[in-house]
Amino acid sequence: MTHDPESFEGGTGLYVHVPFCRSKCDYCGFYSVRVHPGRVEAFLAAVNAEIEYRNRDARLRGRRFATLYIGGGTPSVLRADGLRALLRSVSDSFDFDSDVETTIEANPESVDPDFAALAAEQPGCRVSLGAQSFDRGVLETLGRIHDPETTRSAFGTLRGAGVREINLDLIYGVPGETLDSWAGSLDEALRLKPDHISIYCLSVEEGTPFAALVEGGRMPPPDETLQAEMYAAGREKIESAGLEGYEISNFGTPGSRSRHNRIYWRRGEYLGLGPAAHSFLDGERWCNLPDVEGYCRAVAEGEDPAEWREKITVEEALEETLMLALRTREGLDLDELERVCGPGPREDIVSRSASLGREGLMVRAGNRLAIAPKGYFVSDAIIASLLPEAGPESLGTRDPRPHCVRRKRG
Repeated sequence: MTHDPESFEGGTGLYVHVPFCRSKCDYCGFYSVRVHPGRVEAFLAAVNAEIEYRNRDARLRGRRFATLYIGGGTPSVLRADGLRALLRSVSDSFDFDSDVETTIEANPESVDPDFAALAAEQPGCRVSLGAQSFDRGVLETLGRIHDPETTRSAFGTLRGAGVREINLDLIYGVPGETLDSWAGSLDEALRLKPDHISIYCLSVEEGTPFAALVEGGRMPPPDETLQAEMYAAGREKIESAGLEGYEISNFGTPGSRSRHNRIYWRRGEYLGLGPAAHSFLDGERWCNLPDVEGYCRAVAEGEDPAEWREKITVEEALEETLMLALRTREGLDLDELERVCGPGPREDIVSRSASLGREGLMVRAGNRLAIAPKGYFVSDAIIASLLPEAGPESLGTRDPRPHCVRRKRG
C-alpha cells in the first residue's frame, strides 16, 4: 500500500522497542542486550502487561493509531513466531486506521523466508533493513556480523515474499572509510532499487566502545570535513537515482516516505511500549526504564515502567518544533509555530532567519521557513542560532557540528 505523504496530516503513532540483538555493535547508543529465549518470553509477557497498564490511561480511550513501528534492537531476532505474537498483542489491544503504515526493522543476518512472509502480510508494511555499508572493511570496523552478500540476499528474500516497501539504512564517516568506498556502498545499495534510503553520519555516542577507543587515542575521531563531503556526494548520488530527499537523512519515492517519522517531525503524539521506549501524549513526555529486567519487574507488579516523566514547557516546545520541522524539506510552518508556542517567538525567528537567508543557508516561501541544501550538514548550528537565547553572532562562533542525528524511534 502506498500513501501520499503530502496529504498525510499525522495522527498518533505506536512504537514498540524490541531490545534484543545477536551482538552489540561497538558504535550503537540505542538500548539493547543479547537475545536468548528466556529473555524473549519474559519481554513478550511484559509488553502485554504494559499494554494493559497503558490502556487505563484516559488519553488513549477511543484513540486510533495511524502507524505502527517495531524498532530496536533488532526485531527480526524474535523470529516469525515471536514477532507474530507481538503483532497479535498489539492488533488485539489497539485500534488502527484502515490505511495504517506498519514498519519493522531488521538486520540482514536475521531475515529468513518466514520473517519475510510475516512482514509481507502486515497492512501497509515497510521493512527497514540495517545494511549500514556494502564495504566489508567498514562493516568490520562497525562490528557488524553480516557481509554485503547477506544484505543482498536478505533484500531479495523480502522482495520475493512480496514486501513492497524496503528502506536501506546506511552509515557514513566511519574511520578508515574514504569517499570512494562510500560511493561504492551507495552504488551497491542503489543497484538493489530500494524504495527508500536513510543515511546517517557516524557519531561517537557516550558510553559505547567507540567512545572508549576515541578517548583512549586508539581510534581517530570522525573527520567532520570528510563527513560533510560524504553527505554532499551521497545526497547528489541518491537524488540522481530518483529518490527525493524529503528530510536531511531520508530519501524515497513519494509513496514510500515514512509516515511514522513524519509524526515525529511534526511533533505529533505517539505511545511507546517496551524498555527505553519514549512516549509523548497531551504535552507530557516519558521514557520507560532502559533495562529489560527492571522493565519486566515493574509491569509484572502493575507499576508504571517509566523511568522519568516531564511536562513540556513553552521553551522546550519551541526548541523541539524548530529542531524537528527544520530537518524536513517542507520546513517550519510559522502558523503552527504560533499555535504551539504563542505569538512571541514568531517575529524573532523570522528576523534571525533573514541573515541566514542572505548567506544562502535558509529559504522562505510564504508561510514556511526551511533550511537550504547548503545548510543541511550544519543544521544543528542553524537551528541553535534561531533560538531566543542565541546571540546574533552565534552561528559564526558556534562549532558547526554535523547533524549526525540518529533515528528518532520514539
